[in-house]
Amino acid sequence: MSSAAEQATCGTAAEQATCGTAAERATCGSAGTAAGFTLLEVLVAVTILGVGLVSLLGLHVGNLARLDEDRRITEATLLAQGLMTEIESGPPPALGVETGDFEETYPERYPHLGWEREILRSPLPDLREVRVRVYHGDGEIPAPDDVSLVYYARLGQ
Repeated sequence: MSSAAEQATCGTAAEQATCGTAAERATCGSAGTAAGFTLLEVLVAVTILGVGLVSLLGLHVGNLARLDEDRRITEATLLAQGLMTEIESGPPPALGVETGDFEETYPERYPHLGWEREILRSPLPDLREVRVRVYHGDGEIPAPDDVSLVYYARLGQ
């Protein structure tokens, strides 16, 4: 009877019976049952992995662009809210349009941003409609990250 180590290298009991010497038994069952991957299998796996990683990289670049746009929208929204707070805390607003930039308040921080504040009559006599728009560039062409807010201010607060 052969040992467990010999059975592991020679395969089944039927294969062991046909093997003659110890050298033949060592290679007897291994020719048809070789473990491992062929070069073609490795190349296919590397190709699939490469396509997946390139796709993930594309998603990551897209997410970075969205994060930058979200940051610009958040900054513009906070600046517009600040302009509305000036109306709330100051004297009653006069009708008309004001424009400006943020250079005086925030030197060199928002050189690409401008604002427009329009104060209109509202249907109710003691309210004014305040429209604030913070825009990028010259404001002539609306950009996706421009922000417009509407607020109703009470006269005589």
